[in-house]
Amino acid sequence: MTSGAFGNRILLLAYVVTLVLLPFKALADISIKETVLQEGIFRLPSQDPSCADAEKAGLSCDCQSNVRYPVVEGMTNKQVQDRLNDRFRRFAQLFTCTGELQSEADNPERLMIRRTMVYRITFQSEDFLSLLFTTYTRTLDTNSSVLGQEGWLLDLKTGQKVEPHQVIRKSDWKINRHVFKLLAQPESIGPRIVDYTEKTKSDFFSNGRCLYPCSYIVDGQGLHLLFAPGTIHPMLSTLVDVVLDSHFLRTIKVDKAVMHAVEKATASRPGGKK
Repeated sequence: MTSGAFGNRILLLAYVVTLVLLPFKALADISIKETVLQEGIFRLPSQDPSCADAEKAGLSCDCQSNVRYPVVEGMTNKQVQDRLNDRFRRFAQLFTCTGELQSEADNPERLMIRRTMVYRITFQSEDFLSLLFTTYTRTLDTNSSVLGQEGWLLDLKTGQKVEPHQVIRKSDWKINRHVFKLLAQPESIGPRIVDYTEKTKSDFFSNGRCLYPCSYIVDGQGLHLLFAPGTIHPMLSTLVDVVLDSHFLRTIKVDKAVMHAVEKATASRPGGKK
């Protein structure tokens, strides 16, 4: 073998190794940093209608916030990275308080509004990032609170959110049967809601789309189909979490890349299949 041919083989081997290791290097370089968008107590503008209601109720016209969101760093494609971070920030801004920052509240025990947004990473690979956002708003004058939970499954190659209809295709009846089976368990959601679902026999999926507001996350259990609090039934104020494990997903038509992510997440959990 000539030295030139030998050199070409070495270059070819180095190229192949680079192709194999590049996704792992990209993943290793990507980090998620928790960033505080807003934290503190803010005086609502005087023209805000809530201020008049607060005064009548003996409340401080203040809003307390604790809003945190993820910032992605280290991606090779900076355009995708900027797109993801802009999406995260705009979503977090929906839960901030307006007004001027205060050193302290007039009456810390009687704040008008409290707002919180936090998140949890449920899965990360070279292709996908899965996050569960939890938001909470408490308004004292009406003695009401709203808990929100929303899953985001993000394509790290495009920076786009993966929508439900892009994941599951043409398997409506199997999904509906699976969701209804969960809702028919009194220990899961309570007998009154079971009675409601028995009477309505409503579908939850049609033409690959959720008929109620829903989202997805991926973790070691599988693909979670999440129905927002209060959407399936007004009394159901918690998140409805329908776990679609890898065994069930193999019986329906699922996007191949998402299926691979589920299998990888399942294998990585303690006791998972390798």
